[in-house]
Amino acid sequence: MISSASSSSRARDRSAAGASPITRRSARGRPTVPSRSCRTVSCSSCSASRSRRGPRPRPITPHIDLHCHSTASDGECEPAEVARRARAADLAAIALTDHDTTDGVAAAQHQAAKLGVRVIPGCEFSVRAPWGELHVLALFLPYDHERLQTFLRETRAARRRRGEQIIAKLQGLGVAIELEDVEAQLLRSEGGGAGGAGGGGG
Repeated sequence: MISSASSSSRARDRSAAGASPITRRSARGRPTVPSRSCRTVSCSSCSASRSRRGPRPRPITPHIDLHCHSTASDGECEPAEVARRARAADLAAIALTDHDTTDGVAAAQHQAAKLGVRVIPGCEFSVRAPWGELHVLALFLPYDHERLQTFLRETRAARRRRGEQIIAKLQGLGVAIELEDVEAQLLRSEGGGAGGAGGGGG
């Protein structure tokens, strides 16, 4: 009996030794796989290996600014300089959204293309609402579209007419003031282009 049991045990050992690593079974009868070939998250040896290497680096989130002005309206910098400052600030993209004009978009895009910065064509529209005037940002505009340019020219003309009416009322009250003086003061105080009297800021 002892000899027979020993022979059976040796046969099982030889069978286990000759089996491949994938099909070799543990003492409980379950297949065992070497830890180096494991790809599951729950494997303790793999998890420990990952923890020794540290967490995966998180991707860098690009920064953007979707509300920029230039001297095309009431900004402080020329459109090309806006693009250069965006690059200096490590921005991936900006939107040039001057008041009621897209005149600075082409120059900003031309300069930004050299610097690897994207310029989104936009505009800050002055619109009327029952409760007053609103400024609405519009992005990804077809800035050279004729209908858009016609609308913007009419908007700027209407704003200038409103400024002229305000000046006329002040002059009627005895105030010595000219529209050109107001526009010049706006240029000095804001460092920007001719926004026109009566135009909003922001």
